[in-house]
Amino acid sequence: MNLAKLASLIIFWLLLCSPAIADNNVKIIKVLKHYLDSQGRISLAPSLFERDAYQEYLRKNPDQQAGLRFDINWKGKKIDPKRLYLRLELRGSLSHQTTPLVIEKQIEPKNLWFIKWSYIKIDKVTLDKLGYILAWRVTLLEADQALASSQSFMW
Repeated sequence: MNLAKLASLIIFWLLLCSPAIADNNVKIIKVLKHYLDSQGRISLAPSLFERDAYQEYLRKNPDQQAGLRFDINWKGKKIDPKRLYLRLELRGSLSHQTTPLVIEKQIEPKNLWFIKWSYIKIDKVTLDKLGYILAWRVTLLEADQALASSQSFMW
């Protein structure tokens, strides 16, 4: 009887976990926009409160900004890492509204089985040409096929 309970418990867990194992969804979970200081930092200490306070300081003091970094949190399984890249499209207050600035970055081929963070940096010169970022869109692509996308409200 004990063996039957153990077997049914194992079968139950296999059935419960099988959709998660077979899940091939590629998804952009979160996109964070952070200003960088002259040393490339987004925060002075490893605290979310400190990060938010420092980001507010950098937002109010553009002369202290050295650029901008988009942190993209994404997940995906069974993807060809050699053909995987991110596309960031930006519309700024000083740029042409119909043609966004497009930045593409190849993703490093590492272990692509779990949730990952990728970064796209924008230098100060490009940021000054764009002005204030009004809208953005991030697309995860494999070769030329879009796998996932996330965009700001104003896109």
